[in-house]
Amino acid sequence: VDFIEASILQLPERRDGNLPRDFAVEAYLDGSFTKHSSNSGFVADDVVRNTPHAFSHFTFEASGAEQIVVDIQGVDDLYTDPQIHTASSSSSTRFGRGNMGLRGMALFFASHRCNSLCHELGLTPFAHSPMPGD
Repeated sequence: VDFIEASILQLPERRDGNLPRDFAVEAYLDGSFTKHSSNSGFVADDVVRNTPHAFSHFTFEASGAEQIVVDIQGVDDLYTDPQIHTASSSSSTRFGRGNMGLRGMALFFASHRCNSLCHELGLTPFAHSPMPGD
């Protein structure tokens, strides 16, 4: 798993004052771009790769249930633009407006089904209501 490095490009002050000055910039990802999950609970049904969902689950356990990395998207296992949810209300403003805190964590686990990589990593299955096919 790897993430594209992002940078901020700040242009000098523009005369008209109406044009944007700050831009987020990152390298072009060549290949088939896939959105695997969102910050609001979406987890792709058509599992193309086990890595993205297992990675999110792993970040939750590795942080002692304090954080989870979601909104996984990119090409193969090279990702871009992730979102971090935090359990602590004192961290609710960290990681931007997309940090949905405990609600975001709960939404991920409401949709996540452990896959073979979760099992290989020894991740703890999360208790939830069964879905059709479970």
